[in-house]
Amino acid sequence: WILFESDLFVLNFSVEQMLQQLSIAEWYPALQQHTFKTVLLPLHKEFLDYLDEDSMVLPASITTTKAAHEDDYGALTDDWKDAEEAPEKECPEFPELQKAIADTIATFDGSVFPRANWSSPKDAEWLLPNGSASGKCSSVEDVFMLIKGSSRVSIEYAQCQHEQLDAVLALRKWYSLQEAFEFRCFVVEKRLVGVTQKNCGQKFDFLAALRDEILDYIVRFWEDRVKDAIQPDTYTFDVYLQPKKEGTQKYRVFFVSCGMFGVDDESPGLYDWEELKKIHKENSTLELRLLDHDKSYMLPADKTHQSTPFDFRDKECLEDIQRLVQEQAENPL
Repeated sequence: WILFESDLFVLNFSVEQMLQQLSIAEWYPALQQHTFKTVLLPLHKEFLDYLDEDSMVLPASITTTKAAHEDDYGALTDDWKDAEEAPEKECPEFPELQKAIADTIATFDGSVFPRANWSSPKDAEWLLPNGSASGKCSSVEDVFMLIKGSSRVSIEYAQCQHEQLDAVLALRKWYSLQEAFEFRCFVVEKRLVGVTQKNCGQKFDFLAALRDEILDYIVRFWEDRVKDAIQPDTYTFDVYLQPKKEGTQKYRVFFVSCGMFGVDDESPGLYDWEELKKIHKENSTLELRLLDHDKSYMLPADKTHQSTPFDFRDKECLEDIQRLVQEQAENPL
């Protein structure tokens, strides 16, 4: 996302400062004991220029599954054949980066989850050969496929060059997470003002009985680990609670990532941005919001935002649709 100062709620820091301090390269050293294992790889201009090109061509040295892909999709149409007859631009090779990615995958037991400075290439997960919806990459080709095919990543790296920030490729050890225990938190002027379940497209009924306990774990984690580690006054951050089978602590809390407050690319979950500002202004009581059968409606899950009309992310739009459906039900043609 390209940001302008008018997009932000609180500007105690410049946009450039906030981008720098919310980058994984900035916060990971301070929180590495409380997040997933990660290797940060610096990216040079030649590679960023390659990502910025329109063609979806991977280095020949890592392309190993072309024949398998063709088998999956069957014979090509005449139009595709004509397109393939045009000479392809030769793709550059990046041997040092490719080796670093391969070594990291091997170190992390064969699977990684890639991300850019601020977010992951979730809009390109459908490109993976195994149809993974979780961003799980098991080869150098998988990593290249995701970051090359992601508009989100392309825009982020353009932002890095625009603001003259160091672009990095973060390779995180891949874990299979339970979506019920992923939560998004909102901080305004160094105060935690709201917590919501991150996946708003599914109800987890068992969470209601755990609401107070989960909120307590998140608040303590925020106060003890996060509050002094993240420099901007206003931002969002995601956490994951891993249920523990042994010991006195019921959960272990992991810091997942952080992002800008109030921008289109970040979801406010079961809140909206204006409401969060009001909560801060009125000093309202902190709460954990969960989908409730009686008074909540499901929103598109975060990972489906890339494949649904943008208007569907807006609560007012959803309410208008609900009213229209209700009116049609009450007054059928």
